Amino acid sequence: MTRMKRALLALWLASLAQAVAGQARLPGCDHLFPARPDSPSDAEVARIAERWLVVWYPTRAKFDEARAGKMREKTACIERAHAEVAELERERREFESTLTSYSGKPLPPSVRAYLDASTGALAVARKHELQQESDLVRLHEIYEAQLKRLQGRPDWR
Repeated sequence: MTRMKRALLALWLASLAQAVAGQARLPGCDHLFPARPDSPSDAEVARIAERWLVVWYPTRAKFDEARAGKMREKTACIERAHAEVAELERERREFESTLTSYSGKPLPPSVRAYLDASTGALAVARKHELQQESDLVRLHEIYEAQLKRLQGRPDWR
């Protein structure tokens, strides 16, 4: 393929990509790439979100049921994270109690590697535990905001 043909092909492919993205038009190809409507305004997005809130939670009982279910799920995740941290700490303490025979001596590489791996696993588990707890707070804030929006509607019961 000549340099000119490659340049024309590249130009055509670029035009095709722009047409697919809705940024340009290709002559004779309007039927393949219909014009995209402008994206909805922020007010329109908020109105749609409000409407879906009422569809998802038509009554206060449904809202409370969904909220309690999500809170139960997240609380169970937090409990599992606490249990994982406790298990790793217990294993670490047991292993460190067996290290008394090495007092005053350098640790073998395999023992150091296990200690490093244990330290890393414990750090990751604690980070996961904190993340789960912050997710619970975030979830609570989301449900509170949704409840305020729903209570502001006259048609919500």
